[in-house]
Amino acid sequence: MRERPRLGRGLEEVSSHFLSPQRPRDLQPDNPPPSAVENRTIGVCHPDSRLIQSCLVTNLALELAKRRHPVTVQDFLPPGEASIRTLMGTIATQDEQLPDQAAIKLYGLPEITIIQSGPAQTWKVPAPVPETMPSEGPRPGDHLVNMVGDLDFILSSDAVRDFILITQTGDDHMLKAYAFLKTMHSAHDQTRLHLVMDDAPGPEEAERLFNRFGAFVRKHLGVGVGFLGNLIQDELLQRSIVERRPLVLARDRGETGMASICARLLDTLETDGPLPSEAD
Repeated sequence: MRERPRLGRGLEEVSSHFLSPQRPRDLQPDNPPPSAVENRTIGVCHPDSRLIQSCLVTNLALELAKRRHPVTVQDFLPPGEASIRTLMGTIATQDEQLPDQAAIKLYGLPEITIIQSGPAQTWKVPAPVPETMPSEGPRPGDHLVNMVGDLDFILSSDAVRDFILITQTGDDHMLKAYAFLKTMHSAHDQTRLHLVMDDAPGPEEAERLFNRFGAFVRKHLGVGVGFLGNLIQDELLQRSIVERRPLVLARDRGETGMASICARLLDTLETDGPLPSEAD
């Protein structure tokens, strides 16, 4: 009798995490199948930490796959410790024919495609490809754009449907955050804006800082900003980066706030229209 193939490095945890006895939310009768949900583009930027930015994109990609959405990650950060492929090192497989492309193949779930683009390039929405023709670009499905923390990149790129800005909480960082949101809104006024605090002192303080900041954005830009939560850089977050194992696969997610940030965003994505400002 031939021995059954064993799961590769890291995939045992992936399989046990995603293929649980409970039915995922996407498969509940009240929710439409993924094919009925409009494709989305989500840009993520942390002007001061490429590593934290890529960590959020990595976990968000896996959460989308868990909900049965095909995902393509367009990574514009330079290859190295902050790249998506590096942070998914335990489960990523390299495409030998396409050196700039890798894949996360999860048992029973849609594949996650990671495309490495040069930092000098910009995000361009791929042209639709007829189903009868093979596509050489990003596949249909949700597109995550791991952005360069540069205002010129935003101005020269195509619009993303949702823009997540991660910011530290000092005055200089909040001023920089406002500049990024203003640039995104002026260049792509249909883009919805979301904010993640990076290491605010605590939930109440993060909420207070956001309410003040959100009111300022509403006053000067006339647009609402959605608050996704506070990302705490605890030991578990640092360990997941070092071990190249996304937090979503960890049994204990600690106090990072990553799970609640992803869940809150994914719930928000199901709504249409502009975001209400929590400062209203």
